[in-house]
Amino acid sequence: MTTMRVLLTRAIRRTRALPMGDTPEAGQMAAALEDAQAMFMALTNRTLTDVLTAADYTAKEDERVFNTSDSPITVTLPEIITDHGVQRAPRNGAVVEVVSSGGRHIYVADLGAWKTINGLTLTSEQPFGPPLDDALSAMLAATFCDTIFQRSPTPDLVAAATSGRYAFDARFQPPINVYTDRGLLPRRYFITEDTV
Repeated sequence: MTTMRVLLTRAIRRTRALPMGDTPEAGQMAAALEDAQAMFMALTNRTLTDVLTAADYTAKEDERVFNTSDSPITVTLPEIITDHGVQRAPRNGAVVEVVSSGGRHIYVADLGAWKTINGLTLTSEQPFGPPLDDALSAMLAATFCDTIFQRSPTPDLVAAATSGRYAFDARFQPPINVYTDRGLLPRRYFITEDTV
Protein backbone atom coordinates (compact mmCIF):
# COMPACT_ATOMS: atom_id res chain seq x y z
CA MET A 1 0.00 0.00 0.00
CA THR A 2 1.07 3.55 -0.72
CA THR A 3 1.76 5.72 2.31
CA MET A 4 0.69 9.34 2.46
CA ARG A 5 4.38 10.36 2.42
CA VAL A 6 4.91 8.54 -0.90
CA LEU A 7 1.68 9.95 -2.39
CA LEU A 8 2.49 13.53 -1.33
CA THR A 9 6.10 13.31 -2.51
CA ARG A 10 4.89 12.04 -5.89
CA ALA A 11 2.36 14.89 -6.10
CA ILE A 12 4.97 17.51 -5.18
CA ARG A 13 7.27 16.09 -7.85
CA ARG A 14 4.47 16.44 -10.42
CA THR A 15 4.22 20.18 -9.73
CA ARG A 16 7.77 20.62 -11.14
CA ALA A 17 8.32 23.26 -8.46
CA LEU A 18 11.34 21.44 -7.03
CA PRO A 19 14.43 20.38 -9.01
CA MET A 20 14.61 16.65 -9.71
CA GLY A 21 16.14 14.76 -6.81
CA ASP A 22 15.30 17.42 -4.20
CA THR A 23 13.42 16.20 -1.16
CA PRO A 24 10.42 18.27 -0.05
CA GLU A 25 11.05 20.24 3.14
CA ALA A 26 9.23 19.36 6.35
CA GLY A 27 7.07 22.49 6.10
CA GLN A 28 6.07 21.61 2.54
CA MET A 29 5.14 18.09 3.59
CA ALA A 30 3.09 19.37 6.53
CA ALA A 31 1.22 21.81 4.26
CA ALA A 32 0.74 19.07 1.66
CA LEU A 33 -0.72 16.70 4.27
CA GLU A 34 -3.11 19.42 5.47
CA ASP A 35 -4.25 20.12 1.89
CA ALA A 36 -4.63 16.40 1.17
CA GLN A 37 -6.71 15.96 4.32
CA ALA A 38 -9.01 18.82 3.27
CA MET A 39 -9.34 17.35 -0.24
CA PHE A 40 -10.17 13.87 1.06
CA MET A 41 -12.87 15.28 3.33
CA ALA A 42 -14.34 17.26 0.40
CA LEU A 43 -14.24 14.21 -1.90
CA THR A 44 -16.27 12.18 0.60
CA ASN A 45 -18.72 14.95 1.44
CA ARG A 46 -22.23 13.75 0.68
CA THR A 47 -25.71 13.77 2.16
CA LEU A 48 -25.75 11.64 5.30
CA THR A 49 -28.66 10.58 7.48
CA ASP A 50 -28.26 11.87 11.05
CA VAL A 51 -28.70 9.27 13.79
CA LEU A 52 -29.01 10.24 17.47
CA THR A 53 -28.20 7.45 19.90
CA ALA A 54 -27.33 7.08 23.57
CA ALA A 55 -26.28 3.43 23.32
CA ASP A 56 -23.81 1.34 21.35
CA TYR A 57 -24.84 1.32 17.71
CA THR A 58 -24.09 -0.48 14.45
CA ALA A 59 -24.14 2.13 11.71
CA LYS A 60 -25.70 1.76 8.29
CA GLU A 61 -24.37 3.15 5.01
CA ASP A 62 -24.22 6.94 4.69
CA GLU A 63 -25.00 7.83 8.29
CA ARG A 64 -23.69 10.51 10.65
CA VAL A 65 -23.89 9.19 14.22
CA PHE A 66 -24.27 11.53 17.21
CA ASN A 67 -23.80 10.36 20.80
CA THR A 68 -26.57 11.92 22.90
CA SER A 69 -25.39 10.48 26.23
CA ASP A 70 -22.70 11.75 28.59
CA SER A 71 -20.93 8.39 28.39
CA PRO A 72 -18.82 7.12 25.50
CA ILE A 73 -20.52 4.70 23.13
CA THR A 74 -19.15 2.24 20.60
CA VAL A 75 -20.17 2.75 16.98
CA THR A 76 -19.56 -0.35 14.86
CA LEU A 77 -19.04 0.05 11.14
CA PRO A 78 -21.28 -2.33 9.15
CA GLU A 79 -19.72 -5.40 7.56
CA ILE A 80 -22.95 -6.81 6.13
CA ILE A 81 -25.90 -4.80 4.81
CA THR A 82 -29.36 -6.38 4.54
CA ASP A 83 -31.05 -4.79 1.55
CA HIS A 84 -34.60 -5.98 0.76
CA GLY A 85 -33.88 -9.33 2.42
CA VAL A 86 -30.57 -9.84 0.60
CA GLN A 87 -27.25 -9.60 2.42
CA ARG A 88 -24.35 -7.84 0.76
CA ALA A 89 -21.12 -6.02 1.54
CA PRO A 90 -21.36 -2.26 2.02
CA ARG A 91 -21.53 -0.26 -1.19
CA ASN A 92 -18.22 0.99 -2.58
CA GLY A 93 -17.86 4.58 -1.36
CA ALA A 94 -20.40 4.32 1.46
CA VAL A 95 -19.61 6.80 4.24
CA VAL A 96 -20.07 6.63 8.00
CA GLU A 97 -19.19 9.63 10.16
CA VAL A 98 -18.95 9.28 13.93
CA VAL A 99 -19.22 12.80 15.34
CA SER A 100 -18.09 11.98 18.90
CA SER A 101 -14.73 10.62 17.70
CA GLY A 102 -14.49 12.97 14.74
CA GLY A 103 -13.94 10.03 12.39
CA ARG A 104 -15.14 9.83 8.80
CA HIS A 105 -14.89 6.40 7.21
CA ILE A 106 -15.37 5.25 3.61
CA TYR A 107 -15.90 1.69 2.44
CA VAL A 108 -13.38 0.68 -0.24
CA ALA A 109 -14.62 -2.43 -2.03
CA ASP A 110 -11.20 -3.14 -3.62
CA LEU A 111 -9.81 -3.54 -0.11
CA GLY A 112 -12.97 -5.02 1.42
CA ALA A 113 -12.56 -2.65 4.35
CA TRP A 114 -13.59 0.62 5.93
CA LYS A 115 -10.83 3.23 5.71
CA THR A 116 -10.52 6.35 7.85
CA ILE A 117 -10.38 9.55 5.82
CA ASN A 118 -9.30 12.03 8.49
CA GLY A 119 -6.56 12.12 11.11
CA LEU A 120 -4.02 10.87 8.56
CA THR A 121 -0.27 11.08 9.14
CA LEU A 122 2.63 10.75 6.73
CA THR A 123 2.92 7.06 7.64
CA SER A 124 -0.81 6.37 7.13
CA GLU A 125 -1.88 4.36 4.10
CA GLN A 126 -3.53 6.29 1.29
CA PRO A 127 -7.16 5.41 2.14
CA PHE A 128 -8.78 5.04 -1.28
CA GLY A 129 -6.78 2.04 -2.53
CA PRO A 130 -3.89 1.59 -4.99
CA PRO A 131 -5.94 1.99 -8.22
CA LEU A 132 -6.37 5.69 -7.43
CA ASP A 133 -2.71 6.53 -6.60
CA ASP A 134 -2.07 8.27 -9.93
CA ALA A 135 -5.41 10.08 -9.97
CA LEU A 136 -4.94 11.41 -6.43
CA SER A 137 -1.34 12.48 -7.04
CA ALA A 138 -2.44 14.52 -10.09
CA MET A 139 -5.32 16.13 -8.20
CA LEU A 140 -3.07 16.95 -5.25
CA ALA A 141 -0.30 18.29 -7.50
CA ALA A 142 -2.71 20.75 -9.12
CA THR A 143 -3.77 21.90 -5.65
CA PHE A 144 -0.17 22.18 -4.39
CA CYS A 145 0.82 24.39 -7.32
CA ASP A 146 -1.50 27.07 -5.99
CA THR A 147 -1.48 26.55 -2.21
CA ILE A 148 2.15 25.61 -1.53
CA PHE A 149 4.23 26.81 -4.49
CA GLN A 150 2.17 29.86 -5.63
CA ARG A 151 2.38 28.98 -9.29
CA SER A 152 -0.08 27.99 -11.99
CA PRO A 153 -0.35 24.31 -12.85
CA THR A 154 0.65 23.35 -16.39
CA PRO A 155 -2.13 22.51 -18.85
CA ASP A 156 -0.96 18.87 -18.80
CA LEU A 157 -1.30 18.77 -15.02
CA VAL A 158 -4.76 20.36 -15.15
CA ALA A 159 -5.83 17.72 -17.68
CA ALA A 160 -4.39 14.92 -15.52
CA ALA A 161 -6.12 16.32 -12.41
CA THR A 162 -9.44 16.57 -14.26
CA SER A 163 -9.06 13.01 -15.50
CA GLY A 164 -8.18 11.94 -11.95
CA ARG A 165 -11.34 13.53 -10.60
CA TYR A 166 -13.44 11.68 -13.19
CA ALA A 167 -11.70 8.42 -12.20
CA PHE A 168 -12.41 9.07 -8.52
CA ASP A 169 -16.05 9.96 -9.15
CA ALA A 170 -16.55 6.90 -11.36
CA ARG A 171 -15.25 4.68 -8.59
CA PHE A 172 -16.97 6.24 -5.58
CA GLN A 173 -20.02 8.09 -6.92
CA PRO A 174 -23.05 7.12 -4.86
CA PRO A 175 -25.69 5.37 -6.96
CA ILE A 176 -28.90 7.13 -7.85
CA ASN A 177 -31.84 5.00 -6.85
CA VAL A 178 -34.71 5.22 -9.31
CA TYR A 179 -38.11 3.95 -8.27
CA THR A 180 -40.94 3.70 -10.74
CA ASP A 181 -44.59 3.13 -10.19
CA ARG A 182 -45.75 0.31 -12.46
CA GLY A 183 -49.01 2.19 -13.03
CA LEU A 184 -47.11 5.08 -14.65
CA LEU A 185 -45.38 2.96 -17.30
CA PRO A 186 -47.03 2.51 -20.72
CA ARG A 187 -48.49 -0.95 -21.39
CA ARG A 188 -45.81 -1.78 -23.99
CA TYR A 189 -43.25 -2.25 -21.17
CA PHE A 190 -45.07 -5.26 -19.76
CA ILE A 191 -44.98 -8.80 -21.11
CA THR A 192 -48.45 -10.27 -21.19
CA GLU A 193 -49.78 -13.58 -22.34
CA ASP A 194 -50.89 -12.19 -25.67
CA THR A 195 -47.44 -10.79 -26.62
CA VAL A 196 -44.75 -12.98 -28.14
